[in-house]
Amino acid sequence: MRGLTITVITAATAALLMSVSDTSRADDEIVKPVQFGAGLMGEFGGNFLNKPDDVSTNPAGHTYPGFGGTSSGGGLMLEGRFIGLLGLEADILRSSDHGHGDLTINGYKFTITVGQSAWHVPVLAKLVAPLPVVRPMVFAGPEFVFPSTAEASVASSVPFGTQIAANAGSYTLFTGGVGIEFKLPLPNIDLRIPFTLRGGYNPSVKSKLDQRATYTVSGNTITAIDYKSEWKYQTYATLGVAAYF
Repeated sequence: MRGLTITVITAATAALLMSVSDTSRADDEIVKPVQFGAGLMGEFGGNFLNKPDDVSTNPAGHTYPGFGGTSSGGGLMLEGRFIGLLGLEADILRSSDHGHGDLTINGYKFTITVGQSAWHVPVLAKLVAPLPVVRPMVFAGPEFVFPSTAEASVASSVPFGTQIAANAGSYTLFTGGVGIEFKLPLPNIDLRIPFTLRGGYNPSVKSKLDQRATYTVSGNTITAIDYKSEWKYQTYATLGVAAYF
């Protein structure tokens, strides 16, 4: 009987200690006021430049098709998380942002491609649901874009007859989106997998054709076109991995 009593007491004590340990870990995670995260992120999405408003009335409107294409790249993410609920994230991403559009002139099709590589630095305020494993989030903020040298090309079965080029300066997107953060059940390390869907709008893109492209004219002939390739809309998905401390 005495042996049975000792066994019961020992088992109860062990269960209590395990419970206290689990509660302590959970409490540490809940009450930790500030966490910092760092990780790697990849992205894939699209870039879009719609047609100017006056493309149907401008004599040169037939030379501007509107552009759309893909963006891909990756880089670093850094975040400060406060009380598990509020976050401030800054990413440093390098991406290839290109798009193309089709023109039909005298029955011939010409595909014009414009774009460039660029550094993207989004600074995002986040609201995160502090759940144990799967954490939904919403976010918004400015995204600063620093393009490298832009480029342009034409693909067709006949010569285009007009020299083309592209140019892009720095611009700012207003970016927002939604996402999910998966907290991996690993001991001794807080490792998370963030997945987001993002959309950005560039309000500095002008609505007139003459503000979207520069034309060189000789007589009645357009001899050169320099397209601005600062994208008006960008949408992309990101997937990353980050450690928090």
